[in-house]
Amino acid sequence: RTGSASLPIGFRSLSLRISSNPWLEVGKQQLLKVEGTSAAELPVPFQGKLTVFSLPPPETAPLPPLSHPYDQPWEGIVQETPSYGTLGTKVLEREVVGEGSLQVVMNLSSGAYKAVLESEDRFHRPIREEYTFLVVDPRSERPPTTTALLLKSQSTSLRVGEELHVLFGSSFPQGCASLEFYQNGKLFKHQWLGLTDRRQELLRLPITPQMRGGFTVLATLVQGGRLLSQSLKIAVPWREKALKVSLKSLRSRMEPGVKETWTLHVEGPDAEKVVSEGTASLYDSSLDLILPHSWPPNFLGLFPQDRTTLTKLFSNSLLSDTPLFTGVRLPATPSLPFPPTWPSYAEEVGWYGVEGGVEARAVGGALRETVLAAAPERMADRDEAMAPETKAFAGKYKASLPLASPPPPLRTNLQETAFFFPHLVTDRNGEIQIPFTTPEALTRWKFLFFAHTPDLKS
Repeated sequence: RTGSASLPIGFRSLSLRISSNPWLEVGKQQLLKVEGTSAAELPVPFQGKLTVFSLPPPETAPLPPLSHPYDQPWEGIVQETPSYGTLGTKVLEREVVGEGSLQVVMNLSSGAYKAVLESEDRFHRPIREEYTFLVVDPRSERPPTTTALLLKSQSTSLRVGEELHVLFGSSFPQGCASLEFYQNGKLFKHQWLGLTDRRQELLRLPITPQMRGGFTVLATLVQGGRLLSQSLKIAVPWREKALKVSLKSLRSRMEPGVKETWTLHVEGPDAEKVVSEGTASLYDSSLDLILPHSWPPNFLGLFPQDRTTLTKLFSNSLLSDTPLFTGVRLPATPSLPFPPTWPSYAEEVGWYGVEGGVEARAVGGALRETVLAAAPERMADRDEAMAPETKAFAGKYKASLPLASPPPPLRTNLQETAFFFPHLVTDRNGEIQIPFTTPEALTRWKFLFFAHTPDLKS
């Protein structure tokens, strides 16, 4: 067996992180999550002072400059995030003490905010973590802050029968925005939104069975000669094709050579009873060190998934000046000499330590053989140098040991696969029983099971 571990080394023994749900709404639960980890990214206790400031909105909506990369095709978010130069009013201040992570409850009005967490690690080094977030009010006619384009979704994963809530906003006093809905690159809904006195709109879209697999929402707006766009990926999973598997009876610590019977329970997405067939296996997990083995988690990859890729092209690009001089020849750059050959000492040491050298030719190989050959002699020297009283103590210790007990019977069933059942069928209650005899190998075992129905539930 073998193992490895990565140990990051940093300047501080504590790392802090602040996060939140992308959708924080006025009048509903607003949570900030604070996490404290060590340099090895393990949860550790922490304490500090959390302060939340309001951020004054910029006077004008920020626009990207007409320069690279905005004069080339691009995809995704292109407008710049508003730059908040100064902090505003202090709206929340609290001492936080946590063990790994904690949640802070807030009740803020619509706007932009910055959370500042000040603490120190166990070596009294100061730590400061900042996090900027928005609190939206879908009922308002204005965005929470001055922004060129705002596109937020209350949830990015929805089920059939639920409703998608998309919040669109822009601080420009006039203009027209395009909102498009794509599935696998095909447009299935398009809507124009005019920027008038109302500059924020909450759009609702019922999720139908045809949307399973997900879709993409694209908002596009042209202002000041710039193309502004944002996109959202909305997941609509094939939930009705997912089975739930649970182990009703098993023992995680088994004795060798003992008969066992495991019971599995398979049910539908709404806990309904289903008749399914499956495959099960139990094998020595150390084989994964040679070649990792796993089964597909389900058949959902066989069903359509949204793979929309959008590339926005815009004709307004930055043009350079026409060259005034042509045909000017610059002097040729002299070529550098070929790198010198290896120094002579490389040959003297047999190319030891030189990349590409052969170890059989290296002094290192001879040195290693010399060390290994001298090892028994060095051990003998150590034994001769042992103090007489130490030898006497060792002799008394050996004499006081109890007589050796008879050796246990040799284990014979050391097969690496405990069982493999290629075809198992559930009963009317959705249960499967797996009887087997535990092999006598003392190891950790890996259990795999895959169930499916005729209509590809899995």
